[in-house]
Amino acid sequence: MYYDTGRKLALFDYQPGRGAIYPQSMLYRFKGYLQTDGYDAYETFDKVEGVTTLCCWAHARRKFYDASKDYDNAGAEKILTEIQRLYEIEAHCRDECLTFRNR
Repeated sequence: MYYDTGRKLALFDYQPGRGAIYPQSMLYRFKGYLQTDGYDAYETFDKVEGVTTLCCWAHARRKFYDASKDYDNAGAEKILTEIQRLYEIEAHCRDECLTFRNR
């Protein structure tokens, strides 16, 4: 799925696989911020001039959640609390229709 936050448009692009060729062909002239789930196919965009790659907090959060059960509960819980605070900031910005602007 591709989502244009500026125009609030979503595009669902079905492909028969998950290889890098599919996002590369879709985004071959793209410039801007690209948020992904961290899947390897998107790593090629880390080196594309004009593209800033962003990761997904939900996927990062999942790793800390798993760690809280299996390894370091106190440490993971601390990070999960901080991530929750970031979600609250995002919700506030969304509710107040705040946007990012380059200076």
